[in-house]
Amino acid sequence: YGEDIPFVVELETNSVCTKACSYCPRPQDESYTLDEVTYKSVIDQLKEWGFKGRVSPHSFNEPLTDSRLLDLLSYTHEQLPKSEIVLFTNGDLLTEEKVDELVGVGVSIVVLSLHDDPTTKRHEARLNRLNERYNIIELHDRREGLRDLPLSTRGGEIAYEETSPRTFCRDIYKMIIRASGDVVLCC
Repeated sequence: YGEDIPFVVELETNSVCTKACSYCPRPQDESYTLDEVTYKSVIDQLKEWGFKGRVSPHSFNEPLTDSRLLDLLSYTHEQLPKSEIVLFTNGDLLTEEKVDELVGVGVSIVVLSLHDDPTTKRHEARLNRLNERYNIIELHDRREGLRDLPLSTRGGEIAYEETSPRTFCRDIYKMIIRASGDVVLCC
């Protein structure tokens, strides 16, 4: 890669989430859907660049709320077969059938996050069973007191006691396109 090509591209296909975590800067009063033409245009441009990095259909949303997700990821895999497709999810809508479908369209890793708002024992047990059954799932515990990584301040957008200030931007080679069509320059 040259200096002008990102290593990671995150495409938020919609702005819907099933949770309202206190540390997430997602505006609760907005609802956007990234149109399919724009999504495919970005994927086509990545193909022209010879992109082989990570593609993820998320930002501050729950990607499994988008009914078009499997079709969009299938297109991504067809156009960028050497890229890694990583899906980040809170697991609210994740089932064994959904994991099988995701694998079928080229998803190589599902990052499953446990969050504060709310994670019941039953929900946690279901996600742990999925984690044990599928070797493509990575479980990240984001609950207070159990976090495996400190939270970011998201460039100062959120005030939360357990955030870590950044002295450099590790996301400089990440391109983030929000469902509104806005391109986020960095964290």
